[in-house]
Amino acid sequence: MCRKVLRHSLKSVNRNSKADEAHQDYAFHYRLDSESTRAPVFHHRLAELGRAVLESLLNVVVPQSSGEDVKVDGFRWLMDREQSYPLFRNLDKPSAFSASGKPKGNQHLEPDKGDCPAFQSVANASLYEPRIGLLAELIESVLDLVEFEYQGKPVKVDGFMLKDLHDWTVPSTGSPGEVIDYAGGRCSCDCVFCCNKGNPPLVAARDNVSRAAGEDFEEIKTRIEYFSPESGLALFPSLGTVYEVTAHPFFLAMLRKLRAKTSRPFRITTNGNNLTPEMVAELAELKPIYLYFSLNSSSPLRRQRLMKDPHPQTAINALPLLRESILSPMLLSSSPGHWAR
Repeated sequence: MCRKVLRHSLKSVNRNSKADEAHQDYAFHYRLDSESTRAPVFHHRLAELGRAVLESLLNVVVPQSSGEDVKVDGFRWLMDREQSYPLFRNLDKPSAFSASGKPKGNQHLEPDKGDCPAFQSVANASLYEPRIGLLAELIESVLDLVEFEYQGKPVKVDGFMLKDLHDWTVPSTGSPGEVIDYAGGRCSCDCVFCCNKGNPPLVAARDNVSRAAGEDFEEIKTRIEYFSPESGLALFPSLGTVYEVTAHPFFLAMLRKLRAKTSRPFRITTNGNNLTPEMVAELAELKPIYLYFSLNSSSPLRRQRLMKDPHPQTAINALPLLRESILSPMLLSSSPGHWAR
């Protein structure tokens, strides 16, 4: 069964009707690790359930006694005080990591066939919102012991969806950049000095280059819906590698929706590859905007060699257009620490 069909059927059963009648939010849903891919510490399933639940809780809470933090590395059942069980696979590694040292959970957004949306990355979400990782661990542990049913028939569950996104808002600075960066899943250049190329897997856990632009935009629209500079709240972050936001097909549409929500300046870092006269004219309608312009060289040949820019003249010609539109850019050099207005 397509997950989309299952997701909507579960929604109709579990969500209240008022929530369904409201605007249709983007579905933040995450893949569950199958039992075969997880190596249990204990072969006794109930002991493993207790261990996994407690280990997962310790990823998001700190136990205390009389107001003082206490360290915990094991547990005993109340009905069997003689037997103790260690909590962690390896005491030298944080509990959020597997024995291989790699973060648990799917590492990347996973594109699906047909119109089923991609799963978000549990590993990346846990960097910012560890309770999502906790939920994944708890559900996986329960699935080791039980099988879900619907109308008397077994239902295969391979993921879960966040129900009411109001429960997942967190303190926000109100900066529009908290939304804009989600358009940065693709790039129009291939710079030899790109800092993203050296990111370790954990930092780049949410690499959404392979996700359809339309699905990107659905998530962005939902983030804008819950972005509230006045109340200082926004949806939990889930960013990984950020590339060139102006390369997103819905970049301008995103800015228009965001401008309706806030008058604060947009701060946009760009390689200039997409700053055509039409793009600059559209941006001028959305001021105030600060462009951090990674020109790197005003020589077309050098831009081609250093940045693999297929149309270097576009960025070079954009400078006078930006001045005319009162969108004075901050020019960035490829040399760290060198800034020129």
